[in-house]
Amino acid sequence: MDALLEMELQEVDEIMEESQQEDEAKLIEWLKENNKDLLRVKYEPDKNEIKKVYKVVGTNVVTEDGELVEGITIEERPEKITIKVVE
Repeated sequence: MDALLEMELQEVDEIMEESQQEDEAKLIEWLKENNKDLLRVKYEPDKNEIKKVYKVVGTNVVTEDGELVEGITIEERPEKITIKVVE
């Protein structure tokens, strides 16, 4: 396959992908208004908020009441020293 044809095929793939993303966004908006049951929700931890709300005790994370937060283990790393040479 020549390089020009490969480049054209790649451009077509990129255009199709962009079009699919736009179509998906339109579909999501339509489903929000018409049939929310057909949408999935992805749950994931908000790590920045977790750091603000809970505290580290040893190698564990605990709540204000001392309850262990399951699923988080703290790993201690050796100290790292960075030296920059300024000329």
